[in-house]
Amino acid sequence: MFSEEELRAAQSEVLRLQARVNSGSDRSLVKQELYRKYEAQGQKVFVDYLLTLDAVFGGRPEMSEKPNVNIYGGNFANLNLGEQIGTINATVNVIASQGTQGAELAAALRSLTESIGADPKLTDTQKKEALEAVETIADQANLPTEQRRPGVFKAALSYLPTVLSATVASIKIWETVHPVLTAFFAG
Repeated sequence: MFSEEELRAAQSEVLRLQARVNSGSDRSLVKQELYRKYEAQGQKVFVDYLLTLDAVFGGRPEMSEKPNVNIYGGNFANLNLGEQIGTINATVNVIASQGTQGAELAAALRSLTESIGADPKLTDTQKKEALEAVETIADQANLPTEQRRPGVFKAALSYLPTVLSATVASIKIWETVHPVLTAFFAG
C-alpha cells in the first residue's frame, strides 16, 4: 500500500504534528490541516480512511471530547459533527464492500453527505438533522435484509427532500441519489 519511504515521511509528519499539539496548537485544527493537505493532493480515499480511524478510535484515549471533523468543503466552526460524520463514513465503507449495488449506494451516501456539509444555505440545525437521516439510511442499509425496518428507512427517506428543498444544490444531489437509495432497498 505504501512504500517504506512514504511510511518514513508519514511518521516524520506525525511527529511534527504531535510536537505542534504538545506546544499548544489546537488538535482539531491540526487534524483538519492534515486532512485538507491529503485531499488537495487527490488522496480522498486516504482522508476517508483517516476520518474513519478517528471516528472509530476517537483519537487519544485520555481525551474526553469528540473529534471535530471537517466534511469536504464544509465550514463547521460552530458545529461539531465529527461523531456523526465518522459513523456515516465507517458505515458507508462497510456498505461499499457489499458488491456493485453496495458500492453505488456508498457513493450516493458520500455525495449526499458531502453536499449537505458543503451547502452554505443550510443552517447548522438543517445540516445536523439531514445528516441524522443519512446516518439512519446508512445504518439500515448495513443491516441484513431481514433485520431492516422499512418504516425507519421510509421516514428518513421522506424527511430528506423536505430539509434539502431549502437549496437548489442540495435538492439536485437528492434527485440524483434518491433512485439509488430506493433501488437498494427495493432489491
